[in-house]
Amino acid sequence: MNAASAHHSDAAFDSHQLVTLRGVVTRFSWENPHIRVYLDVTDARGAITAWAVEGNPPGRIGGKGLKDALEVGQVVTVSAYRAKDPSARLASGYELTLADGRRFIIGSRIAPR
Repeated sequence: MNAASAHHSDAAFDSHQLVTLRGVVTRFSWENPHIRVYLDVTDARGAITAWAVEGNPPGRIGGKGLKDALEVGQVVTVSAYRAKDPSARLASGYELTLADGRRFIIGSRIAPR
């Protein structure tokens, strides 16, 4: 396996754990090799947990308008595959939805194994 295919492996994420995260954007990184959106997600008991959601490289998302639409402080909903490590609050994002309903594909679906 070469370095590029190793880097783009989805082995760290669980294809059976598609989760929906709704939270407030605390920051985002729009640089290679992947974008990242950081969220504060509040659970049913009111506890806040920080999550990092990784997406595709910026060049694969850039022309879709997300970079200009995404702002710190806004509420977003993300469909993502949770990391296999249950203690990690990291996910591989598939779709991000803004509060106004605009949807952006930010990653790939992971085929179940």
